Amino acid sequence: MVLLSFIQNLALLIALSVVHQILVRRLPRDTYTFQALSALLFGMVAIVGMMTPVQFAPGIIFDGRSIVLAAAGLFGGPLTAAGAAALTAAYRLWLSGAGAWVGVAVSALAAGVGVGFFYLRRRRPHLGGLMFFWLLGLLVHLGMLLLLFTLPGMSAAEVFERLGMPVLILYPIATALVCQIFFNQERQMATEAALQESESRYRSLFENNHAVMLVIDPRDGAIVDANPAAARYYGWSVAELKSLNIKDINTLSPAEVEAEMTRARQAQRNHFHFSHRLADGGIRPVEVFSGPIQIKGRSLLYSIVHDITERRRAEEQLHAANAQLAEATQRARQLAAEAESANQAKSEFLANMSHEIRTPMNGVIGMTQLLLDSPLNEEQREFAQIIHGSAASLLSLLNGILDFSKIEAGKLELENVEVRLEELLKEIRALVGVRATAKGVKFTCSLDPRLPKLLRGDPTRLRQILINLADNAVKFTAEGEIAIHATPMDMVQDEVVVKFSVRDTGIGIAADAMERLFQSFSQGDSSIPRRYGGSGLGLAISSRLARLMGGDIGVQSNPGQGALFWFTARLGRAQPAQAPHPDRAPAVRPASIAAGGRILLAEDNAINQRFAATLLTRMGLEVEAVDNGSVALDALAARPFDLVLMDVQMPGMDGLEATRRIRASSSPVVNSRIPIIALTAHALPGDRERCLQAGMNDYLSKPLDGAELRLALERWLPQTRAALTPSAPEEQVETPQPGPAETSPAGIFDAKELVERMLGDADLAGALVEVFVDDFPKQIERLESYLAANDRGNLERQIHSLKGVTANLNATALFHLAQAMEEALERDDLEQIGHSLGTMRGHFEDFRAAARQWLAT
Repeated sequence: MVLLSFIQNLALLIALSVVHQILVRRLPRDTYTFQALSALLFGMVAIVGMMTPVQFAPGIIFDGRSIVLAAAGLFGGPLTAAGAAALTAAYRLWLSGAGAWVGVAVSALAAGVGVGFFYLRRRRPHLGGLMFFWLLGLLVHLGMLLLLFTLPGMSAAEVFERLGMPVLILYPIATALVCQIFFNQERQMATEAALQESESRYRSLFENNHAVMLVIDPRDGAIVDANPAAARYYGWSVAELKSLNIKDINTLSPAEVEAEMTRARQAQRNHFHFSHRLADGGIRPVEVFSGPIQIKGRSLLYSIVHDITERRRAEEQLHAANAQLAEATQRARQLAAEAESANQAKSEFLANMSHEIRTPMNGVIGMTQLLLDSPLNEEQREFAQIIHGSAASLLSLLNGILDFSKIEAGKLELENVEVRLEELLKEIRALVGVRATAKGVKFTCSLDPRLPKLLRGDPTRLRQILINLADNAVKFTAEGEIAIHATPMDMVQDEVVVKFSVRDTGIGIAADAMERLFQSFSQGDSSIPRRYGGSGLGLAISSRLARLMGGDIGVQSNPGQGALFWFTARLGRAQPAQAPHPDRAPAVRPASIAAGGRILLAEDNAINQRFAATLLTRMGLEVEAVDNGSVALDALAARPFDLVLMDVQMPGMDGLEATRRIRASSSPVVNSRIPIIALTAHALPGDRERCLQAGMNDYLSKPLDGAELRLALERWLPQTRAALTPSAPEEQVETPQPGPAETSPAGIFDAKELVERMLGDADLAGALVEVFVDDFPKQIERLESYLAANDRGNLERQIHSLKGVTANLNATALFHLAQAMEEALERDDLEQIGHSLGTMRGHFEDFRAAARQWLAT
């Protein structure tokens, strides 16, 4: 009987869940109407269950209301549970009997436990499942058993005997099953609601989207749906679009359209470019983004279509603009190259003109100085002094133009050698201070004691700026003083920014004039050139030099209150002196050398050898010549010498290796610390450093200049200075004047400069030219044989030797060809060397013709 009652109540509860689901779908759960109807439903079902109870004793009945009320509390909430419990309690009281009040308590207990689990689920929404609901049923029915103990005449043994199995086993299981049914319905409705919301959102986005959107069946290409934007774009209504196939719109063939739909469906591709037909017959380029989508269980394709007509037009315009820009850029580059070429030509013209004019100006200045040293009357001396001063001013202007043209052409390279600021300022005081003192102007130089004594930079350019600023100060200062000061602005580990200032008490400068001061050919006042002289180039050159040295330049002044010119330069810190390495001991200058010092000349080229030997002999020195480094070592080991002139590149052992062996501690030479001066045709940055690192003491570049050679010898042979003069007779030797035949085609042969470099010895120059003309064809043959055999070592030495001898003989065209061949060899361009050899033969014929014409005079 108990089991039958259980089955009846379970069926009733299932029916309850169905009706409750209908109620939930019809009414919002948070309204009082829903709560009241839900309470009535659960209460009536509980009462129906109570109408078919299991009677255990007179007045004691048991039914399924506990399960109903627990479910009411769990799934309906407190209001539903309270209403249902009130109905069942009223009905139980109406039935009366011995257990009426226990029945009321059981209703309240079941509803209360259900509400407790309701709030637990709200705090932990993940709670659910059979075990959770079984626990609910167990707690409800355990409480019910405890309440039965309060009935009169009911012992615990009797209660458990009669109610144990249905209450502790069957009814908790029934509670779990019924609650699971409600739970599943709840989840299903939540899923349906979410799906409905998603579909509603999708539909809203689809309908209201401004982008053209189509939904396509990938099986046959039918258009399943289209949004209003698609209707507006294509010109068909939505209904008309839904009756079309995508193949009716796409201009591709049906097979191509199917292939593209397959790629989109399989997510192989989602970005396409097509051409689509419109209702009016027009065709538009479109960009399509497509991919798979599930709609109501169907696998479809969504397509978002963008018209790219304007983009295509813009791209075509952009391509056209790019083409025009490329053409304009090419034209601009061409114009820039032409402008650079014109600027280069201008700078080269200025440089060449300055050089060509400087040569006769040196003669004018020199002869005027000789004239001033001769007996003259007062008027003649005045005229000669005017000539001398004018020539010196013109030479200064030419030097300025040459420097300016070098800077403009980007060919001015700064040195990076030791700079002693104290000695530099002493030179400025010696050169400029005399003129200031002669005008009665005080001239001082000072150094900030924080400045290092030894720095690295370009002393020549620092001197040039300081002399220019100091000269201007002397020029524009009639009384008072001129002060030069150097101070550090910024000192870090590797470099020092030095600020040089030149302050005077001269005429000062107006504010509007200061803006033009550092412009080319500009001065503060247009009347200045007439009153004081000057070209206006000095400050422009100084400004560019300061910036090349990483600094700046400026001026502070007021009319009548003097001027303060300043500039800064970024100088490196010199490395502290180190103890000499035994293999590279510094040369010791001879304490006392006889007037006829012994010089070892190591030079492999016969013409260069004869040229240098003749210059040394004319200086009163004894010369022994060798043609490679190995023979030089033998000579130094056999005999004492006072100095070595060492060519850097020679066959066999070159000059750098020979120097290293001379400086080595195990060297067999008589004096391993003998002064060694490098001779080389290399003139690239870093060549001097390579020579000094090898152990050489000084560096002379070819073409060798007699005056520079004399200065170098004076530096390293101090006791023979008196002997370093030409050994010509005491009477004045007249230098042969160059005749018309000395002028050769441009760039072929400069006989005039060659004679000047030979210290005016035209006979020596002629003899060297004759030797060169006879020997040159053999050198060409050797070059060709080395090139054919790919003998890189001998090829490099032969080209370098040819470069040196052509430089010494002022064979300009041949020298540039040799230089180009050397650069081609560095690039491993043997084909260019072969081409240059052919050109060199033609230039040599031109040189030979010019040389013979000159020799004939």
